[in-house]
Amino acid sequence: MKKFIYKILSFSICLLICLVGIYSYWFSQPETSVKIPTQNIIIGDSNTRWSMSDKILSSYSNYSTGGETYLFAYRKLCILSKNNKIDTLLLSFNPHNTINNMWWNDKDGTPIDNRMPAFYSDFSQEEHLDLLQETPMSYLKSILKIGKSKVETLFSVLKTSSNTADDMVRFGSYHPNPENETQHEFKPYQYQKPIVTEVELKYLKKIIKECQNKNIHLILIQPPKNYLRKDYKNYDHEAFYDTYYQHFSNVDFLDFSKLQLPPHAYWDINHTDIVGAEYFSSFIQKQGIRNLLDSKFNLKHKTQ
Repeated sequence: MKKFIYKILSFSICLLICLVGIYSYWFSQPETSVKIPTQNIIIGDSNTRWSMSDKILSSYSNYSTGGETYLFAYRKLCILSKNNKIDTLLLSFNPHNTINNMWWNDKDGTPIDNRMPAFYSDFSQEEHLDLLQETPMSYLKSILKIGKSKVETLFSVLKTSSNTADDMVRFGSYHPNPENETQHEFKPYQYQKPIVTEVELKYLKKIIKECQNKNIHLILIQPPKNYLRKDYKNYDHEAFYDTYYQHFSNVDFLDFSKLQLPPHAYWDINHTDIVGAEYFSSFIQKQGIRNLLDSKFNLKHKTQ
């Protein structure tokens, strides 16, 4: 009996050592460090990625990525500000970010599933727990992708997947869409009962605090929206603005949602195409951010 217990104990210890070794290798990733060319940055989802050209806005660097949640935006900010002096952050802020945020739906192919491998070793325990709690399926699938990438690297297998950890380690960039809304088919915006995405508010507040701690001027920004589209009325305006005035009214918010753009300047209801992007970026460059902060576009003035 003692011999049997000894064998079981020995096997368990060996198994534990193997699992610890596999875990350590699986999750080993160099600390992310990035040098940025400017002291002003843009972070956000496809709204800012498609609409804000840092070639035109030359004093800014655009690090936006499609489907960016504020959890990833927060971690990205922490990484970028660790070894770089940042003066100003323009952060994408739209109704779909804080109301009925679809990127927190735990379904196949979400940005969380695809993008988590890029920053998993940089996340805090709290961030890991939030991801696991909010999107368990996507979180676990991303862990498997990390493991797959590690195994392929270990055995020098050619990577063919576009979602491996190495492929996803990027911070985003300006990436305009050459098509306008007349060149593709898309579904009308479907109305949903407005529900605040609390986890987004949590990490937006963390972004605000991080900016305060590092003396970064945070400016929320909403790029132009296709206001003439008949289904625009279903976009969650009221709940969105209520959220801003209730929680973030002390933060500058440049709202360009009703800025009139030239014809065929949109890809869909809430994305510009390349024509709209160049027009909008040129408008900001010409007016100047500092002047725009004192203009009607800054909703912070309406609370003072």
